[in-house]
Amino acid sequence: MADFHFDFAVLLTVLTLVTGIGWALDRWLLAPRRQGAKPNPVTEFCVSFFPVIALVLFLRSFIAEPFRIPSGSMIPTLSVGDFRAFAEQSLDPLVSAQELNLLHRDLKPSNIMLTWLPSGRFQVKLLDFGLAKFSQIPSKQTLDQAGSFLGSIDYIAPEQIEVRPLDQRTDLYSLGCVCYFALTQRAPF
Repeated sequence: MADFHFDFAVLLTVLTLVTGIGWALDRWLLAPRRQGAKPNPVTEFCVSFFPVIALVLFLRSFIAEPFRIPSGSMIPTLSVGDFRAFAEQSLDPLVSAQELNLLHRDLKPSNIMLTWLPSGRFQVKLLDFGLAKFSQIPSKQTLDQAGSFLGSIDYIAPEQIEVRPLDQRTDLYSLGCVCYFALTQRAPF
């Protein structure tokens, strides 16, 4: 007995194609000839459901699918291999930033992007250097005009909250918090 694997993406694509063809045929061939008569039930189904199914396919393809977990598992955490690749690749930009005496100061999950390669593997990219600071010596956390620190509370190092001098270890601490989130899907504190 063959293993049957139901693939929702294939079903959705086929339904979109079939209803789209029915919708296009009705729109450009059948409707002008019908002259007010009621369409058959299949045509009516295609005309009614094509916009809905096409929207679902669009939303799934461009919003949900990019966040698919590379291991293909249905659990929201990464497999051991995927996590190891994520952690190793996340360190590379921090090492490069350290060589430039650059502190990111706002590492969090939304500032790390995974891009999918043709091989099916992912590549980690560090984003949003808006709070980054060049500093050859440890420097204090920048405060806004109201005296509040900048950064995301769930992922910042204690020295940022205490307004103590920051160095590259600050970003490593934040990356550790992001790794914790990648494994558990919740903030560490």
